[in-house]
Amino acid sequence: VGRYKVEGFKFTNATSGSHIKLYNTYCEVGANDYGAATTAHIWLEQNAYVEATANYTISGGASRHLFATTGGVFVCSAKTITLTGTPAFSSATIIASRTGVFNLPGNTYSGAATGTRYIISYNAVADVAGGGASYIPGNAAGSTSSGGQYA
Repeated sequence: VGRYKVEGFKFTNATSGSHIKLYNTYCEVGANDYGAATTAHIWLEQNAYVEATANYTISGGASRHLFATTGGVFVCSAKTITLTGTPAFSSATIIASRTGVFNLPGNTYSGAATGTRYIISYNAVADVAGGGASYIPGNAAGSTSSGGQYA
């Protein structure tokens, strides 16, 4: 629990876990580079709130880039997210469940990724401000279920 800012890091952890995993915390993430991870680059749950305050880079794959569940919220607005080396996301680029929220309007994604774009379920929401089904990087269609919304 607390308020934090994480900026200026190159995360590399290909063998276990997530780069940033938060519960009940407010965190600003700045200009970081997210390398390979096993689970997620950023994992939020139990009302954690993360705001991207600067452009950032994704240089390695993971099961998912972003995961928000049980009220976790991720906000990234009007930023440039640069993908280098075509990172692969084995589950999806973004996954939200159990009232998790992504607020992602007006971003520019430079580069490509492989894997499903999004999975939104159990009353979770991904607000892409009308960005369309292919707005989130990936090479496979996203999906919604059980009340999940992608708009």
